[in-house]
Parts: sequence; C-alpha cells; structure tokens
Amino acid sequence: MMFLDLQRLLTCARVQLLSVRFAKRRGVKALRLAKEAKLGKKPMRKAPAADKNQRRVSSTSTKLSVALRHPARFEPNPELLAEPFDDVWYEPSYLPVAYSVAEAVRLHRQLQHPTMLNNPSAFVRLRLDLNMQLERKVLHVSPDSLLSNKVHLQNKYVPETTGLIAMPYPFAHGNKRTILAFAKDPNLQILASDAGAEITGGVELVKKILKGTVRIDDVDYSVCHLDMGTEVNPLRGLMKKKFPSRKMGAIGTDIVALVKHFISGIAFELKQDVLNPAWGVSECVIGKLDMPVEHLEANLKTYVERVFGLRDPPKRTFIDRAVMTVIPGAEYYVIDLGPFLPELPEEEEESDTSAQT
Repeated sequence: MMFLDLQRLLTCARVQLLSVRFAKRRGVKALRLAKEAKLGKKPMRKAPAADKNQRRVSSTSTKLSVALRHPARFEPNPELLAEPFDDVWYEPSYLPVAYSVAEAVRLHRQLQHPTMLNNPSAFVRLRLDLNMQLERKVLHVSPDSLLSNKVHLQNKYVPETTGLIAMPYPFAHGNKRTILAFAKDPNLQILASDAGAEITGGVELVKKILKGTVRIDDVDYSVCHLDMGTEVNPLRGLMKKKFPSRKMGAIGTDIVALVKHFISGIAFELKQDVLNPAWGVSECVIGKLDMPVEHLEANLKTYVERVFGLRDPPKRTFIDRAVMTVIPGAEYYVIDLGPFLPELPEEEEESDTSAQT
C-alpha cells in the first residue's frame, strides 16, 4: 500500500515538473518574440508542408527517370576539353572517350577475368541514349496569329516501343518464355509443340480461352498461323498485349519459325523519360562476353539498325550516345557507333543539310 502511494506521488511530481518546463519554454519564447518585435525583426516561420511534398515528389521523379539512371545521360559542356595530351588526366575536365567495340570488350574482359571479378561469360548490354523529339505539329492557326507571327505548336515524340530481335548470332538469354500457338491444322499444332510452344490449338482453343477453361496469365507471347487469322479476333480484348499481331511479327505461314523467334529472340525496349520527354533510353543484351568480337559487332549492328529505324526520317541525330556495360557490373564504356549506323538515302542527307543551314 505504501509502495502504491509512493508511486502516485512520483507520478504527480513528474507531471508538475513537465508542466513547469513547458511553461518556462513558453515564457522564453514569448520574451524572444517580444524582443524581435521591438527590434523590428520578422518572426521565423517553418517551411510550409507543400514545399516538403514538392521536394519529396521531385526526389521520387528523379529516381523514376530512366535517363538519369547509371550510367546517367551525358549532356556535353562546351567548356570541356576534347582530348588529353598526357597519359594521366583529370577526367571531369574532358569529354568522354569513345571506344571501339573491340577495345570496350577487351577492357570488360580484363575486369571480368577469373582473377578479378570472375565473370568471363557475363551478358553484354548496350544502352542507347535517344533524342525522342519529333517535328512539332501545328496545333491551331488563327488570322490573329498569322498577323502576329505566333503559331501554336504541339510537341511530338517517338512512341515507346517493345519488341524482339532475331540476332544473327543467337545466344542463350536465360529467360523461360511460355508460347501459345494457334493453328487449324493438327499437324501444324504438333510442329509448334515440338518447336517449344507450351499451348497449341485451333478453334477449340479459342473457345476454351473465352470460357476461362484455359488461362493465359502465364503466357508470355502468342503466335498465330494465317489460317487462324479471323478466328482469333474475339480474343483481342481478352488477351490485350498478348494478342498475336502483325506489328510484333506474330502472324505468318511458318509456325515453327514464329515459335522459335519468340523463344530465342532478344527483347528490347524504348522508354521515354518522365522528367524530360525529349529524352529516351533503349537497352538490349547483344551477347556474352566470351563470344567472338565479330559476333558481338554483328549483333550490335542488328540492334542499332532496328532502333534507328524508329527515328523521325528528317532527324539524323536520333542516337545521342551508346554505352556498353555488362550484367552485373557498374563499369561502362562509351561506344563509337559510326561504323554501325545505316547509311542515309541521298534525299534525307540533302534535307538534313538544308535543315542545318
């Protein structure tokens, strides 16, 4: 009983002590505010919550930016020097050195040697920094705007794209893909199954998918023979992006080639940056580090030509920079793409030179 009374007394004493402390703080704060008012100073105020939220949003958007991820996009500075004269130089003061594919592969092989990082068969990835800006479209023209030489223009950008590339020198990419193949002929269904398709069928398969008997959640890609071109149309809304389309190259007469293409093809994507829509990034694995350099160069050329074909024809500077990395790894080397860019037709070259002048 005495212990409980003592505990209550201690609790009351603590409460009184805290109240005295808070009262003292309020008194000190009141004296400070009165002194500042007498001297003509404005009271200090905390930053509003909106500024904190804005900073939080900006930091989040920076993390989501594909162009600022490592290796971050490089914007050339006119004050940077072109080439160093000595063997040792301060790297931030000079423009990045552009290596050939053979030299970049040699440097990566040295770093991934068994005596170093011990990953001699690492995947080689190429990153392309792109200029997504297209020719601006005239949005609205009024008589007043013509008199004042003011025309409203709308910015246009290269659309985001994903696809598969058939490399001239294929390699094991290590991704397990589930392929669904549509074909009327039972013999073609057997051939598609032997080629690697997990699910094969004809009109009955379409009905089962519509009823929900066959689920397509685990299907990565679907291909279709020409004899099923109209029968699969009811699945367009259900399958959405997994629906076989000509744009993806998923419809044809050779069902075996279609299945093998989607199993062994190398995936690439072209993304637009969230901070600056004019920036874009495309990445693709072009081979393994232990492959011959000639094979890596051929795969690189195939990938560059595929991405270069997505550009706006009058725009020559579509690919701003190419960077070679390995997976996993943080080291990167800028690649000289001059020998791998496709030649432009004479008409485009003339239009490009006239636009520059």
